[in-house]
Order: sequence, then C-alpha cells, then structure tokens
Amino acid sequence: MKHQSKQLKNTLNKTLEKFFSEGKTRFYLSEFASEAKTSIHEAENFIIPLLKEDELEGKLEVRCPNCGKDIEIYRRFIDIPDEIECEICGYRFHKSLEYIEIILEMKRKFFRTRRHLRSRSNRTNYK
Repeated sequence: MKHQSKQLKNTLNKTLEKFFSEGKTRFYLSEFASEAKTSIHEAENFIIPLLKEDELEGKLEVRCPNCGKDIEIYRRFIDIPDEIECEICGYRFHKSLEYIEIILEMKRKFFRTRRHLRSRSNRTNYK
C-alpha cells in the first residue's frame, strides 16, 4: 500500500467506510473496486493489509461460466475441485481464476478498530 497515492488510499478508505455505514459487511472485491472507481489491482493492494491484519476475511466464490449461477464458496483456491459441475445447467468446467469472484467480509476486529479510529478522530484537543 506504500505505493498508493494518499488520494487513492483516502478514496478506498471512504468507500470501505460507506459500506460499513450502510451495514454492508460482505461484498465482492469487484463491487468495492467499482464503487471506488479504481482497478481491481489497486483495490487488492488496499485490501491485502486488512486481510493480513485479520480485519477482513476473504473467500472465493465459484460461478458457472455457462449460466452464471453461484456454485460454492471456498476459503482457499487449493480447496476448489479441479473439475466442477453446475447443478442448474449441468455444465462441466475446470477450475480457473476466470470463474472465481473474491468475497470480502468485515470481521469483528474491523468494527472495533474502525470504532476506535472514529472516536479518536472526533476528539478535540483543548488547551
């Protein structure tokens, strides 16, 4: 995240705060990037430290490339079967990043950290 501009980082923070204030605790990485009007790559660079700090949890949703149905959610790429069959249309396909959507979910630590940061920013120093 060191390479991200302050303006971009601020925009991404505001987008995350907006999701938080709307009660949206689970969202797609692509949705987050779109809302922030930035690339998936920039959104990933912003999100990775939050995953490492255990403020967000990431999951992988596999979608059928034929009918678009959400097939299943996995914690790790290695957990996804090599061959997948859609229950709706019967289409068989091999696992591929092309058919995976990253889901992000805010964890309890996220709420405590954000509440703490918000209360600190609202304090006024009187002398």
